Amino acid sequence: MSGKTVDPASMHTSTTYILGFGSAVGLIIAIISGLQFFSNFKIVDTQAYVSMHEIEEKYYSKEFISSHYLGKIEVLENYIKKSEIEKNYISLDKVRSDFVSIEQFEAQQKDKRALLEVLNGIQSPFKPIVKMLSGNGQWNNEQLGLNISVRRITSSGDGSSMHANFLLALPDSPLHEESFYSSEISRCKWTFRKNGRDFELKIDKFDPLTFSVKEI
Repeated sequence: MSGKTVDPASMHTSTTYILGFGSAVGLIIAIISGLQFFSNFKIVDTQAYVSMHEIEEKYYSKEFISSHYLGKIEVLENYIKKSEIEKNYISLDKVRSDFVSIEQFEAQQKDKRALLEVLNGIQSPFKPIVKMLSGNGQWNNEQLGLNISVRRITSSGDGSSMHANFLLALPDSPLHEESFYSSEISRCKWTFRKNGRDFELKIDKFDPLTFSVKEI
């Protein structure tokens, strides 16, 4: 029976090589295992990760977004366009400088009315007032609401009588024209009411034309 002769030396070399390679692979695996166990070094699938460069080209971090951007819904719900503000709103500074609240206005009006009552009030007891007017004289008494404006005063040729023509306004009577002769002096009187009190205006004499007011 014939066969190929195996060289023992060659077999020994091949076995040594295989054992050495196996030992090297084992050593490498042991080193890698040690690295993974004793450090953060890990073997991973490169398809499962993306480089920071690629991320920074396409994405912003959530921290960056929260600092620099607002959600569109939040803008819609919580913000108004500046153009709308300019057309439909007044700045608070302008309101504070140019306007007062209704409560402040009503308080100011109340104070104003109180001051006007003091200013225009009629003293009590009322001291009669006497006023002499010339041919074009005027008398305006805001406290009494009285206004007299003489238009003309004339006398008869012999001086026995006089005639007065004037405009008169009272608190309860609008401006109107009055005309009297001195012979009618007993009729030259008017009554009026002011601040719940009654007064009488009359002509006391025609030369000079003299009016008086008293409370009745």
